[in-house]
Amino acid sequence: MAESGTGGLLASLFSDVCGAAKFFRGAVICYGNFAKMQVLDVPECLIVKERAVTMALDWLRRELVRVARGQSTAPRRVTLIG
Repeated sequence: MAESGTGGLLASLFSDVCGAAKFFRGAVICYGNFAKMQVLDVPECLIVKERAVTMALDWLRRELVRVARGQSTAPRRVTLIG
């Protein structure tokens, strides 16, 4: 799972379930601008130009999918950009 604007809300809901480790392997949460630049390779100029809140959602979605694919062997992956 990879989350951005939700700040880990869905990961928290999953991990609160007893026995969640059977179906939930983990999450990448890139909420702040630093994480977006370091983990998702979002250029700083895009963050400054678009402001993080209104950042080009297509870019963010694509990068979250890329990170989720690269860091998980789970059969299903979820990305959430709230």
